[in-house]
Parts: sequence; structure tokens; C-alpha cells
Amino acid sequence: MVVGILGCLLVIVFVYWHYFFINAGRVRVANQSSQTVVRGHVQVCDRQFKFGTIAPGKSVAFRYRITSDSGYMVAVKLASGKELNAEAGYVTGGCHESDTLTITNSGIALSQTMCTLPFICGLSAMATKFGLG
Repeated sequence: MVVGILGCLLVIVFVYWHYFFINAGRVRVANQSSQTVVRGHVQVCDRQFKFGTIAPGKSVAFRYRITSDSGYMVAVKLASGKELNAEAGYVTGGCHESDTLTITNSGIALSQTMCTLPFICGLSAMATKFGLG
């Protein structure tokens, strides 16, 4: 009986983690320049996310589904009229991505997290909690 309940619980956890975390990405665009970002966009996994004004020291974030291997294409226009463009990073399915694109006066840099598999982490924590690991 306990094994059956535990098996059902593991299936529920698997479905939850897969639906909400596997193949889900998040990208944050942080303005660390001395100027206001007037407008810009980020393209990833065949989706384009447009954004407006970002004050210095502020950021915006977007969530997306990882539908294929991809990278980030970013374009921004600063208040001075200067335009910055970059292609950066690598996004792949089966991982939860959480990245930051940092805008500076001279360019755009990517801080990319290590690829983690939350399902595996979740199962490990669950096994420990129930004294199985």
C-alpha cells in the first residue's frame, strides 16, 4: 500500500516538475549603463520579447518555453541614440534556464546559470524527506 502511494506521489511530482520547470526559461535584461534604455527586444526560441524604457539600475524579465536549441539575440537603443546588438548564450531543452543579459555603456554581456534538472533535484529532496535516500 505504501509503495503504491509512493509510486503515485512520484508520478504526480514528475508531471508537476515537467510541466512547470523542464523546458522553461527565464531571461532578465538588466540596465547597468549610465543611460536609460529607450527600447529593445530579446529573441530566443523563435519568440521575440519587446520592451520599452528601462531606467539605469532597473531590469525587466521574460519567461519562455524552450522549444528548440537556441541563443539570445538582443538589440537595445539607449537615450543617447546609441544602439547595441549582441548574440549570446546557448539554450537547450531539458534544462531550466535563468539568464541575465546586462546592458553596459559599451555592450551587452550574458550571465548564464548552470543547467540544472529540477526534476532530479526534486526527487532527491523528496527521497531524503521520506527517508529513502
